[in-house]
Amino acid sequence: MRLIVLTAALALLAGSVAGILFTLGDARGEIPQPLRFLAPSQTLEREAAEIVARDGPPALPQALILVQEAVRRDPSSPYRWAALAETYLASENTDAARRAMRRAVELGPNLPPILIRAANLHFVMDEPEGAMACGRRILALIAEYDAAVFALYTRMGIPLADVLASGIPPLKRPAAAYFRNRLGSAQDGDLKLMWKWLAAHGWSDDKLASEYVDQMLGRRNYEEAAKTWAGYLGSRRGDYLLGNRLYNGGFEEEFTGAALDWRLVQADGAKAERDALTAHTGGACLRVDFLGQSNVSFYHVTQAAVVEPGPYSFRAFVKTDGVTTDQGVRFRIADSTGGFEVITEGITGTNGWTAVERTFQIPPGVRLVNVQVVRQPSMKFDNRIRGTAWVDDVRLVPAR
Repeated sequence: MRLIVLTAALALLAGSVAGILFTLGDARGEIPQPLRFLAPSQTLEREAAEIVARDGPPALPQALILVQEAVRRDPSSPYRWAALAETYLASENTDAARRAMRRAVELGPNLPPILIRAANLHFVMDEPEGAMACGRRILALIAEYDAAVFALYTRMGIPLADVLASGIPPLKRPAAAYFRNRLGSAQDGDLKLMWKWLAAHGWSDDKLASEYVDQMLGRRNYEEAAKTWAGYLGSRRGDYLLGNRLYNGGFEEEFTGAALDWRLVQADGAKAERDALTAHTGGACLRVDFLGQSNVSFYHVTQAAVVEPGPYSFRAFVKTDGVTTDQGVRFRIADSTGGFEVITEGITGTNGWTAVERTFQIPPGVRLVNVQVVRQPSMKFDNRIRGTAWVDDVRLVPAR
């Protein structure tokens, strides 16, 4: 243990001349201000670091004399005091190291490079509360050090509950940043705990919910993803999971960008958007304009739906105005593997609101399907599609 602490302390000392270029690295990749114009005291500090890097522990007494002189020459500099603290720590004088770093923080209470050095000192000394106190202050000040602070928490092995209680300031930005930092690596239970913590503080939003749901879908936690999405939506939920496996089937709500909501990607030769001026029921629908420019392969309106094997009924209403060619607006329900696929008949020409309905069996093993508004390319010579289609009241309902 003594060797580990000494090695880590030497790493701090060897990097002290470079501000925060030690242990975790510089979070911004910049040359710290103290290195740009070296004063005599800074020259002493650099010399101390260089001789320790060159000669190792036997050079520590000489290094300590040099850094003490640097502090004497520049006693108001938090950087000199931080270097002194790191030199004391390398010399295994932990009490003196603690006092010197405390003075550095007093002189630079809002300087992230000083606070990150203090946090690293606490890391070497195995003092998680001190490290989190520094990290919490840094996170409240600036975003550029987020990754360094979060990495420190992970390397210290601080329990998640302690980080949430003491390591993150009560602000949405750093809280959301920490959630995103852990999103890809945390265990399911930890992610759920963090999500509840965000929601309890009122920090959850559509983008965070979308990212969380996408992560759960990627981990194949399908039912949990759907339930989490429904719970987050609150009054916007409508009939989602209350029969209908599709959210926002009436397009009454603005699109959130979540996989379990409609995702629109614009296509060459067509334009899709939510239309608040036309509807089959309610006050809005989906509008797709075909611009007559090309033989559009359109598959750019999609929603993922969590399902169970068994019989299902699909229904939607479509209205068209002058949709040309032999290939019109259809709906495609399929899983990601291509092993299951249902495509409805196409609608062309000019029609009032028309029900499009299909019943089908979702086979065993399929738990997630994509529901898409599509138009398949035409094989005819006159294949440049134009016209407008409106879609509303889309439902995917278990038939049993």
